[in-house]
Amino acid sequence: MNKDEVDTTFLEAKARVEILTKKLEESTTRSDEFTGHVFIICKNQSDMHKVLSYQGKGLLYEIAKYCLPCCFDVEEFWEFQRAPEPSDISWENMHVSACGKFCLGLRSWIATLILIVASFGAVAGLKYWQKGETLK
Repeated sequence: MNKDEVDTTFLEAKARVEILTKKLEESTTRSDEFTGHVFIICKNQSDMHKVLSYQGKGLLYEIAKYCLPCCFDVEEFWEFQRAPEPSDISWENMHVSACGKFCLGLRSWIATLILIVASFGAVAGLKYWQKGETLK
């Protein structure tokens, strides 16, 4: 490569870096798209085991951490788990936030509760109607 080709390649690379930097800045300002999941790849299994073993501090510590959050650093709330296989991840649901998952679960519980109450009401109403028919 001569000097002109190197300069051209360098300028192209610099332009790409600027574009990626702008995209990164845009994505970091949109916190509504962060789902709370981060995938980290370790080169060695020993590194992964170090990270996972660092987290385990016992049940009493975990209870205290959630009951008294003001006494712990923000970094203490990071939770590390071994990643599932890529085929086990529902990629189309990665955009759903934790609040969205909670709301969907709550809606499901409410619908289930309504169905159970309606079922008990139907059975009780039929028994009441059956008793009224037999008394006549």
